[in-house]
Amino acid sequence: MSSKSTEFSNKEDSRAIKPFFQDEARLGRIDNICSCWVPPKGRAIVCNQPIREYTYAYSTVCPERGESFSLILPYASESYMDVFMELVSKEFKGYRIIMSMDGAAWHRDDKLKKWENIIPLFQPAYSPQVNPIESLWHHIREKGKFKNTTFHSLKEVENRLVQVINGLDKDTLKSITVLKWIRSFGEEVKSLQVDTKETEVVEPDEMHGCVGSKTTTFGYGLLPVDLARDSSISLLATEATRQQKNFGRL
Repeated sequence: MSSKSTEFSNKEDSRAIKPFFQDEARLGRIDNICSCWVPPKGRAIVCNQPIREYTYAYSTVCPERGESFSLILPYASESYMDVFMELVSKEFKGYRIIMSMDGAAWHRDDKLKKWENIIPLFQPAYSPQVNPIESLWHHIREKGKFKNTTFHSLKEVENRLVQVINGLDKDTLKSITVLKWIRSFGEEVKSLQVDTKETEVVEPDEMHGCVGSKTTTFGYGLLPVDLARDSSISLLATEATRQQKNFGRL
């Protein structure tokens, strides 16, 4: 990741370099049937709806600061990835971002290189476990009660998704996305004895000295924008909630 910092075009830019992790998740109306708790002598009754209508959540998160940005989009494609990246670039214009993502076809387009404050970093093939945002999808599906739930429209799916993502605060995001390997590596970097000048040069490793620090609650907001097939883009930020201790750690 340190070597990626040399790819920013403006060598005199003094903005901090921050690591972000990005991915998409598909959620839809097809029922996800699984085991659940019921009262004694009771029986769970759920529907089995095989309707294949989906929406996609595009998200990026910074484990160091617990900051995130998400959009609800109707498809996974290069054009929608372009919309997402454009808004991320504007939302975090105060940072230079090294964004880790998988090698999906809509990530590989050359347009990803056009934003002066974002450099993509592609993770190895078939290795979702190295991307901590995978734990965020698990949290959303669990806390959002997407299992054993029948949605009568795609709008209901989007509304549920907006609700659960708006319920994420910075501390919760840190708990979900700071995986064991990130934390242990951060502790190693923290223990290194380096002088001030060397620390300033290796800006990407600033994250490792800040993991676990206290921050204030992030604000929230919602920006609806009409898209094709009467769907919507929703700018999702975060507001206060609580998270189970150590949830999402490997």
